Amino acid sequence: MTNLTVMPYAAYNSELVSYAPDIFYLANTDTDVAVFSKNAEKSAAPASLVKIATAVLAIEFCENIDAEVTVSKNAVELLFGTGSSIAGLAAGEKIKMRDLLYLLLLSGANDAANVIAEYVAKDIPVFINLMNDFAKAIGCKNTNFTNAHGLDDFNQKTTAYDMYLILKHAIKIPLFREIVAVYERNVPATNKISRRTAYNRNPMINIYSDYYYKYLGGGITGSTELSGECFASFAQKDGYTYICIAMKGDYRVINKSAEKRNTAYAASREMYGWAFENMRLKIVSDSARIIDEIEVKNGKDTSHVALIPEKEVTALVPISAELEGLSIVTDENSKPESVTAPIKKGEVIAKANIYYSNTIVATVNLVALNDVERSEKKAVISMVKSLFTSKPFYAVLIIFALLFVIFLIAVYTFSKSKSERSRKSGSYRQKKPYTQFKK
Repeated sequence: MTNLTVMPYAAYNSELVSYAPDIFYLANTDTDVAVFSKNAEKSAAPASLVKIATAVLAIEFCENIDAEVTVSKNAVELLFGTGSSIAGLAAGEKIKMRDLLYLLLLSGANDAANVIAEYVAKDIPVFINLMNDFAKAIGCKNTNFTNAHGLDDFNQKTTAYDMYLILKHAIKIPLFREIVAVYERNVPATNKISRRTAYNRNPMINIYSDYYYKYLGGGITGSTELSGECFASFAQKDGYTYICIAMKGDYRVINKSAEKRNTAYAASREMYGWAFENMRLKIVSDSARIIDEIEVKNGKDTSHVALIPEKEVTALVPISAELEGLSIVTDENSKPESVTAPIKKGEVIAKANIYYSNTIVATVNLVALNDVERSEKKAVISMVKSLFTSKPFYAVLIIFALLFVIFLIAVYTFSKSKSERSRKSGSYRQKKPYTQFKK
C-alpha cells in the first residue's frame, strides 16, 4: 500500500440503517476511514466494553500469561449486591491468568476483572490509573475509566470513536483475537471450584443465532441501565478489516420482525454487510497529475514550479466512485506564499486534500515537479533589496536619524548658549566706557 495519510472523516450513508443505535461508528482499520458515523464523539456509559482495556493491560503487563493468580476476598466482595455477571470466583482460589481472560471476555465476569486488576497493579485504583493512561496514550480524548468491569458509574464514560481506538489496539494482540473468536471455553478445575465452561455472550459468532455473521472476528457485548445495549466488534473479509462500535442500543421491531431485536447487533451486521459489498480501496490520484504551482524566488529561467502528488494515492471509496467525482485541492494552510531557489525535484512543498462527495478521504504531500536552479544575479539583487527593506535596516536607520536629530539639537543648544554669553559680554564692555565718561 502506498504511503498516505487517510483522514477519519469520510462517513458515507450515515442514514442507511434506520434502526441504528443512538451512537455507532464503523471504520476501516487499514485507513481509519469511517464508513458509518452517528454521534461518534458523544459521551456514553461503556458497560462491559471497558473489559477490552482491562484485557489489553493484563496481556501486555503479564510476563507469563499462564501465571497462577490467587483470588482475594476484596476482589470478590466488591461485587456483593450488584447482581452483575460473575464467574463465581472464591477467595483463596488459584486460577491461571489465561483462564481469567476467557472468563472476562467470553462470560463478561466482573469478578475476573477485579482479580486481574489486583494482580497486574497490586491495587485496583492503581490499575484504573493505568487504564486511563493507556487510553490517553493511544489517542483517546473523551474516555475516563473508574472501574475494570464496566458497571455503571456516572464518572465512567467514553465515546464510540475512543472505543474504536481501544479495540483497534486490542485486535493487534494475537491472544486477544484468539479469545474473542471462540464460542466456548472449558476452564480447568481449581483448588476451590470444579471445571467451569465459559460461553461467549456475543451472538454474532453463534451459528445458531439470528444475529450470526460469518465474517465476524469477535466482539464484546455490554448492557447496563445507563449504557443501553452496547457492542464492540471487528470483521474481516477479502483482505479488509472493519471495526464497529454500537452504543445506546435498544430492543425494537425491525423490518416487521415477529420479536423485538437488539439494534446494536442488528445494525452492526447490516453495516458490515454494506461496507464489504460497497467499499474498495482505489487509486484516487497518480504522481503525474499537476495539482498546483508556486512562485519561486531567485529561480534561474523560471519564476514558478509545478506541484504534483508525492506518490500514487489509494483511498477507501465506494465501488461506484468515478474519478470524475474525486477532486484534489491544495490545503492553503500548508502552502507558503513562495519558495526560494534552489528547489530539488520531489521536495515537499505543501499538502493536498482528496475529496469524494465533499468529504476528505485522503491527504497527500505535494512536491516539486522539477529542479529549479538558483540565479546568482537574482539572489544578489534580492539580498540587497531585502537588506534595504528589512526591519533591522529600518531600525538602524531610525536610530541613526534619532542620534542625528539629538546631535543637531545639541549643536543648536550649544551655539545658542555661546551666543547669549557673547551678547551679555559685549553689552558690559559698551557700558563701561560710558560709566567712566560720566564720572
